[in-house]
Amino acid sequence: MGTAKIAFVIESLENRGAQNLMVQWAIRLQEKGFRVHIVTFRDERSPLIQKVQQAGLPLKMFHKRQRVDMHFFRKLVSYFKEENFDIVHTHVFTANLWGQLAAGISRTPVRILHEHGYFSLASGFRRNVTRGLMKMCSKILVVSDHLKQSFRTDGKIPAAKVEVIKNGVDWEDFDRTIVSEPLRNGQLVVGAVSALEPRKDPFNFVHAAEEILRSQNNIEFWWVGDGLLFPEVQEYVSRKKLSQRIKLWGNQKQVRSFLEQMDVFVLPSKTEGVPLSLLEAMGAGVPVVATRVGENEGIVSSGENGFLVPAENPKALGEAILRLVNSEEVREKFGKNAKAFVRTRFSLVESTRQLTQLYTVLLR
Repeated sequence: MGTAKIAFVIESLENRGAQNLMVQWAIRLQEKGFRVHIVTFRDERSPLIQKVQQAGLPLKMFHKRQRVDMHFFRKLVSYFKEENFDIVHTHVFTANLWGQLAAGISRTPVRILHEHGYFSLASGFRRNVTRGLMKMCSKILVVSDHLKQSFRTDGKIPAAKVEVIKNGVDWEDFDRTIVSEPLRNGQLVVGAVSALEPRKDPFNFVHAAEEILRSQNNIEFWWVGDGLLFPEVQEYVSRKKLSQRIKLWGNQKQVRSFLEQMDVFVLPSKTEGVPLSLLEAMGAGVPVVATRVGENEGIVSSGENGFLVPAENPKALGEAILRLVNSEEVREKFGKNAKAFVRTRFSLVESTRQLTQLYTVLLR
């Protein structure tokens, strides 16, 4: 069964959580003997492309030019037919839509729709599309029990159709020694690692930082990641003359080197699935402040391994950050608890095992 041919399909290989996890799964599955191909809808540059190529994974990049692009779709159908995949495994809404339709037309034996967050339930249109795709696919995968329940209640998807495989981190790789350039200037560092996108709400972070910096001069705020809002956030920080205190680092290959220099990790999002950045920060022993959205509540036990605060509330976010900044003892306690919690529950080895088992069952 390990020789099955699989297409992992995603809209882009941007350096984001779902994309990183998909590539890590592909590499692990290839090691187990599966023939995994990566398929994207954008011809672009990304650090993940280099990782895919270094792993020897076949990569097919289409150029989807517009929201409904029938020329692209016909090419995708032809590609699936020519490659004769045993499994087409699509990730996140856009790839789920076009990938599942193409896999159905090309009569791929096993078709898996994978949702890493709440994108497929974000509107009535998306919920209707997902219900339609449900009839075509073999199984729907989600990243948590809470999301499975949302698919059942909000999406009206039968529970038997949905399976949970939690996100996982390759802790062995994560722990490999890296040479970190010292980046802090004797200050406490409060940081975030995320895309600069509206749903990640970077201005929640920036406004909380701005208020804290009115009375504190021993803290730096870092944001590691790029995205649509980078110019807007950069302009705001510059206009407020805070560029030396709120630092935007852009995309970085070695996120671990930034995490290990943070005293507090912040996830200020409006919505989340199971955020890999949060798992990695906690796995590095960094105490966290996160918004009470998505699966954060199932990961962060407020008062035990971090703090949870309401979304879109810079005042509450800032107050929780200060509670950690002002107590080294609490930071050490939360960091230790956080590391123990996520490393026993969110493992790439275990999620790969579950995925392999699911493929075996569905291919029988």
